[in-house]
Amino acid sequence: MIAFSTFLQSPLGVALVLAVLTAVGFLIRHLFFRIKDDSSQSQTALGGSSQQAGRDIINVAPQKTTQKIHPQSHPHSESQGAAPNIGLLKRIVTILFIDDDYSNFPVVKVLRTSGWINAGAIGDVTVDDERVSKADIIFVDIHGVGSLMGFAREGLGLASAIKKRYPGKKVITYSAQASGSIFDPAIRAVDAILPKDAEPYEFIRLVEQFAPEVGSDVLRNSRPGGQDTDF
Repeated sequence: MIAFSTFLQSPLGVALVLAVLTAVGFLIRHLFFRIKDDSSQSQTALGGSSQQAGRDIINVAPQKTTQKIHPQSHPHSESQGAAPNIGLLKRIVTILFIDDDYSNFPVVKVLRTSGWINAGAIGDVTVDDERVSKADIIFVDIHGVGSLMGFAREGLGLASAIKKRYPGKKVITYSAQASGSIFDPAIRAVDAILPKDAEPYEFIRLVEQFAPEVGSDVLRNSRPGGQDTDF
């Protein structure tokens, strides 16, 4: 035991002790960092699994979708709320001019050229005339017509009578005269008035204004406008 103590106190013994301590410290240090690395890897693996699981849940969860529901087309869909388009209106709306000089009235030709194929003109008629009953928009000259029914106010009386008999029709009066009977209170019974020398565009504008309403009525009643109309 004295010899071992003496050996440890010698330079060789001291060197041996230091070498042993250094080796032990290295082993302890190596083991410590290895355990720490294993722990970190386990936590990383666990976190990655959790994130992947979360992603899987998001992917599996149903997504909200917005589906646009388009109404089924219907041959008379215009009569269920939406106004008919102008192309359809030009085919189904019947326009009638009542004028003693109807053969020389150019607006009808302009309307037909514009696509209103069921536009026509006739002379004096009665309220019960079939051509009147089939028309949807009626233009009446204040002068020169109405005598067949004995109206003292001529065309104005005829226009008022047509409007009373067929409230759903649009009745427009026109006249070359700028004063007199054109201001008759009975004119309030009709839907609009125009001067006879107004530009054809003004007549077309009124037709386009009233056509959606009367066209919807035509579709609701399933009546093909303008067919078999003899102007």
